[in-house]
Amino acid sequence: MANEASNQVIVPFYLPDQYPMLLEMAEDAELLEEKWEVWYQNYLEFKHKMKKKGIECLELIVDVEEMNNYCIMNDLKNIDINRTLYVQKFYQSL
Repeated sequence: MANEASNQVIVPFYLPDQYPMLLEMAEDAELLEEKWEVWYQNYLEFKHKMKKKGIECLELIVDVEEMNNYCIMNDLKNIDINRTLYVQKFYQSL
């Protein structure tokens, strides 16, 4: 998620103990990595690619249950685009 003010991107970070909960709650879980370790490796690769392009990654630790509650309260499916929306709104509220 790009930050309009600069060359920054907001990236969600899922903790290893919450990743299984994400897989249970996400409606598009089949698109996610089955294990946190694989997700984390892809995450690191993404950050590295962004850095090479001169883009700073702003990492936000996501509470999966709070994110799911956000989706429920706003009548949204727990899918990638809505998780991205949640991270954007969370970042803006900081």
